[in-house]
Amino acid sequence: MRRMFPGEESAQHFALALLAAFLPFLIFALSTGGAWLIDFSGTDNWAYIKFFQDWTSTDPVLRQVLDQDYKGSRTGWILLGYTAYHVFGPLVGSLAINMLVAFLSTLLCLAVTTRLFGIATGALATVIVSSHVGIYASGIPNFWSYHGSLGN
Repeated sequence: MRRMFPGEESAQHFALALLAAFLPFLIFALSTGGAWLIDFSGTDNWAYIKFFQDWTSTDPVLRQVLDQDYKGSRTGWILLGYTAYHVFGPLVGSLAINMLVAFLSTLLCLAVTTRLFGIATGALATVIVSSHVGIYASGIPNFWSYHGSLGN
């Protein structure tokens, strides 16, 4: 079959690669019922929630606590969480952070590996990487809203 536009076949291959890359994430999200999106354990997660909600507080006692916590140096993760919490609220903000990290990590992996190795190899590498659920966050059960692998 003759293609009507130059690059049309490449666009179709990339669309299939994109679909394949997100398939492990979709299977994981559906099989867990979305329970991974809201964390319920881990003191570190609660520490970050403190930063997400009160990072710009001027209260001197709270400011001292925030300034003395080493987690405060992870500004890339805190800024993302602070913005999400203040734009969407805590519940939707948590969902947005986790989905954004999962989506972007998969998309960037596909983009980089495709650029380096071609569509077929890039798609295969991304499927393998995205099959490991730890890539979406820390890899620790019930510890998803943590900077772990990608938030920094």
